[in-house]
Amino acid sequence: MSKSAPRREERLVVRLTAESKALLLKAAATENKSLSAFVLDSGLTAADQVLANRTEFEISSDRYHAFLQEPQDFVGNPERSSGHQP
Repeated sequence: MSKSAPRREERLVVRLTAESKALLLKAAATENKSLSAFVLDSGLTAADQVLANRTEFEISSDRYHAFLQEPQDFVGNPERSSGHQP
C-alpha cells in the first residue's frame, strides 16, 4: 500500500498585474507546469534559499578553529565574525 501525498488544504491568494501573470504563465508553460505548480515550486525554492542564507555560512578553517577556541569573542562582534580585524 502506498502513502498518499499530504492533502493541500491551504490557499494563497495573490493580486498581480496582467503583465506579471503573463510572465508567470509563460514560465510555467516552459516548465510544462500549471501556473499553481510553478508558483508553488518557485516560491518554495526561493524560501529554502532565503532561509539557508540565514542559517548556513562558510568560514575558513583558521576562522573555524579560532571560533572553537574563543567563541565568546565572536558573539555580538560583527568585525570578528566576518573576519575583519580592527
